Amino acid sequence: MTHLLRAEWSKLRHSKLMWLVLLTPVLISAQGTANFMRYKHIWTRDAWTVLIEQSFIFYSSLMLPLFIAVLMVMMARIEHSHNGWKQCLALPIGRAPFYLMKFAIGVFLTFLSIGMLCVCILLGGFIVQAEGPIPYDRIFLPMLLAFAAAMPIMSIQYWLSVTFAQVGIPLAIAAGLSLPNLLVANSKYWIFDPWTYPMVASLNGTLNQFHGSPAMFSSSLLLFLLSLGAGLIHFRKKDVM
Repeated sequence: MTHLLRAEWSKLRHSKLMWLVLLTPVLISAQGTANFMRYKHIWTRDAWTVLIEQSFIFYSSLMLPLFIAVLMVMMARIEHSHNGWKQCLALPIGRAPFYLMKFAIGVFLTFLSIGMLCVCILLGGFIVQAEGPIPYDRIFLPMLLAFAAAMPIMSIQYWLSVTFAQVGIPLAIAAGLSLPNLLVANSKYWIFDPWTYPMVASLNGTLNQFHGSPAMFSSSLLLFLLSLGAGLIHFRKKDVM
């Protein structure tokens, strides 16, 4: 298993995945910092609050779901190309451990990207010379909640990416469900759309219109377990690709 993990990590290192993981949060935090500096004369709230909101809104509503989709597609495409699935499944390891291992790598890279965003927000605060104590809890805790709320998105996008060799299908589904997030999250039906969960979780209590609830996290956990289990069963029964 350790050898296989190293082999998988070697594949990812030589792809463009790591650039995606690292540059996405840098661009988002840079945009939030630029927005603050451009309109600093009209902001009535403290710098830290503005930086956090400017970064969180766009990232958790749109960029995080799309990032997850692109990440899972790129991971699966490595295997879809050049009969990668046949080569990997010929190794002395069961399909279930292999499926879960690749998914765990995707989850880790998502966590790494979210952590990178938090660090970039801190750097943005230093750049604009934000006053007051550094609000570590308002930066890291909401992003941890967003990460937890995004678990069903990860499992569903991973399942789709492994199932379809055509990258357009999982990406089109991700775009169709991510783009209306702001509208759906402001409606009373947001609880039925798990693609809004990361945004609601990260902005809970920050903006008045977004209030997460235990029901949301319960729904997120249930959907994650169901989609991960369904994807695993489907992968175990599917013919070698």
